[in-house]
Amino acid sequence: MADGAGFSPHIESEVPNHLIDLASGNPDSAFLPDLAGYLGAAVSSAQGFGAPAADPRLEEAAISRLVNDGINTDRIVVTSGALDAVERALEAHLRPSAAVAIEDPGYPWLRSLVAALGLRAVPVTVDDAGMVPGALEAVIRGVQAVISTPRAQNPFGSTRTEQRARELRAVIKPMPDILVIEDDYLALNEPSPLHLITTDRHAWLIVQSVTKTLGADLRVAWSAGDSLTLDRIQGRQQVGPGWVSRILQRAVALILSDGEAMARVADSADAYRVRREALINELDDLGITAHGVSGMNVWIPVHDEAAVVATAARAGFAIRPGQRYRQNSVPSVRVTVSDLQLEDTPKLAAALGARDLERSRASRHG
Repeated sequence: MADGAGFSPHIESEVPNHLIDLASGNPDSAFLPDLAGYLGAAVSSAQGFGAPAADPRLEEAAISRLVNDGINTDRIVVTSGALDAVERALEAHLRPSAAVAIEDPGYPWLRSLVAALGLRAVPVTVDDAGMVPGALEAVIRGVQAVISTPRAQNPFGSTRTEQRARELRAVIKPMPDILVIEDDYLALNEPSPLHLITTDRHAWLIVQSVTKTLGADLRVAWSAGDSLTLDRIQGRQQVGPGWVSRILQRAVALILSDGEAMARVADSADAYRVRREALINELDDLGITAHGVSGMNVWIPVHDEAAVVATAARAGFAIRPGQRYRQNSVPSVRVTVSDLQLEDTPKLAAALGARDLERSRASRHG
């Protein structure tokens, strides 16, 4: 029986109002565009049946961004967020019970999606540079797809280096029929270079989304890939919803062409970097190793996830236990820094370190 039988999705608990929300994974609202004007302008250009599935202005902007990232393409497909694209690509290429290599720790909704499709998730260890080549090599001959995050990996915060990309390309090269998907979900505000492992393969997909940068209700992502994969994604879309709302697409295109809005996006990237580094440095001063070289999250290995989460809550912060993000990796907690103020960082670090320091002292003297 496929692993997807009887799967249960990961349900995120609501954050109590009295806690600072470092758990939900939302961006800092101070950097988000005011959507009213963009949506109003987009409505005025709304089209009905028979219009192209991709808004021409969004298509032009997305292709330009992909080319700037080193992806030579003249075509995209637009989906309702990154996971929508991933789901359609997996359905297009894989049969139930097929094995899919995913990151460990990694995005829990991806693991739920894999299970829901009747596929089997095979964990691959990540470090600060992304998927570990030796870990991928150990499973590569038993999987039919690989899904990886090239930068701002959630929750570990890793970013793939060019050296790591070369090593991973060498691992997958002997397996030309494997589908390789790269989820570049934070492309708009992640300044680290994009190092791909996909574009010279038979079946590949690179997905970029706007939801973590421009707002969660803008369910818009675009993908480049090989022609067959794009054809199959678009074909399945046409017999379902047909297309992503062209009003939302045009609103995104208008934001992308607005210099002030995109300047705020760049400011958010700087702010997240400063907040990540401040927390990591505070923890390092306490003798605690944390990870987060890019993106919105810091991943902190701990002895007891529940105890650390509870201690953080008593100090006024909501954070996520790592259990839902990991399969074989060590206990950890995730902190989303988007709403972390610098003046609160020492207090949070002290709360995160208190339980582990207590446990370490007990281990030394027990």
